[in-house]
Amino acid sequence: MARKPGELIPVGLRYAIKQVLATTHTSDEIEELFAASGFEVPEDEFRFEAPNRVDLLDGLHRRISFADRHQAERYLVVVGRALNDLDHMQRSKRWGDPEAEGGQTRIIAELADAGIKRADDGSWVLPDGIRVSRVDEFEESIGLAARQLARHDAEPEELIGAGKDLAEGAIKAALGLLAVPFDEKGKIPDLAALLHDHLTRRAVTLGPTKAAQNATLNMLRAIPQNMASIRNAVGTGHPHAGDRPPHRLGVFVAESAIVYARFISACVADLYAPWH
Repeated sequence: MARKPGELIPVGLRYAIKQVLATTHTSDEIEELFAASGFEVPEDEFRFEAPNRVDLLDGLHRRISFADRHQAERYLVVVGRALNDLDHMQRSKRWGDPEAEGGQTRIIAELADAGIKRADDGSWVLPDGIRVSRVDEFEESIGLAARQLARHDAEPEELIGAGKDLAEGAIKAALGLLAVPFDEKGKIPDLAALLHDHLTRRAVTLGPTKAAQNATLNMLRAIPQNMASIRNAVGTGHPHAGDRPPHRLGVFVAESAIVYARFISACVADLYAPWH
């Protein structure tokens, strides 16, 4: 697979992905995809200089240093999302006319030419051992759950239960992505302690900030620990007596869970942080 000297992403792979995005995404969706993957999109400049999707994609690719490991890893997030969108379009049968079906055939051929193949389990396998990071899936799932929870349109008991589930799910997913062994049936305070101990031990700190950073991590660890106690007392899934919890308590737990889950997501998303 052809690469320019020092570059980590094959040229053929980039070309195939540009073809996928130009066929499956609008210009706005392309800009949002690259921005969500950490690439700067100067909208005014591109709106003036990129009259169509192909030109827009060429401009975005020119701004990426494919020899930089951080940028190459972020680009693989774009790759993964582009392939997921192609999968979705195939499953939903959005290719409904001869021209569109011809576009599908062209894209599949270009993906094959770039060395992107389907494994027996249906997953996409990238060339030369390059793999699409699982981190983007984690970020997307956390973002979706957080947006749903932020609507506050459930009963307080349900908000409390959903908040605890979001925090617990974020912890377990993070432990898995960080390759930290854990008990799937473990209690949330124990799982939170395991994750935060891992983050604290491996964090790179400057001398003056170490104590403050560790104190902040310890305070954040208290969110899921205390959330479990609230859920056990008045949340869904556990019988409880007395008055129902007020709606503001449900909102408090939900918003605390959102802050916590997004913090964990941000930690995991830094693929070159010392805790990976």
